[in-house]
Formats: sequence, C-alpha cells, structure tokens
Amino acid sequence: MGYRIRQIEPDSQLCDEVTVDAITEHVPVEMVEEVIEFCGVKEARKRKLPALLVVLLCIGMNLFCSMSLSYVLVKLVQGIRFLQALGVDEVAGKSSISEARYKLGAKPLEMLFKRVCRPLGTPDTPGAFVFS
Repeated sequence: MGYRIRQIEPDSQLCDEVTVDAITEHVPVEMVEEVIEFCGVKEARKRKLPALLVVLLCIGMNLFCSMSLSYVLVKLVQGIRFLQALGVDEVAGKSSISEARYKLGAKPLEMLFKRVCRPLGTPDTPGAFVFS
C-alpha cells in the first residue's frame, strides 16, 4: 500500500481529519459513530478529543501497547499534524485524554467489540475449535 497526499481544507479542525486506515478498514467510522450516538456519548461541541477520536485512541492504545497514551495519540494524528504544520503541543495532554476516556466509558467499546469481532476460523478449519 502506497502513501498518498490528500487535500485538507484550511478551516478544518484536526479532529475532523483523523483517519487511521489500518483501523477503519476493519472498524468502519460509520459504525463507530453509530455506536457513539446509540450510547449517548456524542459531544455537544467540537473539542480536541471527540468521542470518535477517543474510540480510535482506545483501539490504538492496544496496537501500540508499549507507548504512552499521549504518544499513541501523536501516532494517530501524525500525518495530519505534519500536513497542517502543527506541533506536538497541539495534541491533547494526559489529563484531557484521561477525562475523555472517562466520559466515553466502556459501553461504546463493548458494543463495538460485539459488532466487529468474529471468529476467523470455520468449523472446517483444522484446529480452530478445540475438542469439537
């Protein structure tokens, strides 16, 4: 998969431009937004850490489990940050991340897990199901 440069509107906010292709390929943004809406955790106004970005951060923190949450957030928005010439200071701090995760809660992540995660093996896959 090659890299490509996409055009970003000058008046757009950083949180609007975050797309993590590796995650959103398997967890569609529309599904995440639907779960956020259903759980009633959608924010009333735009912030540095909207619920969608917090969900992606929670998924990302499992992909980059040896890194701090602040650094995981930097990795998620890395390409956007360079295109918009934003510094690391523009990314939310530790307390903001902690508060955003607390506000999000576990329910949206649980619902998303139940919608997305499925066994890869079938009953015909050798060794996929032990003792069956």
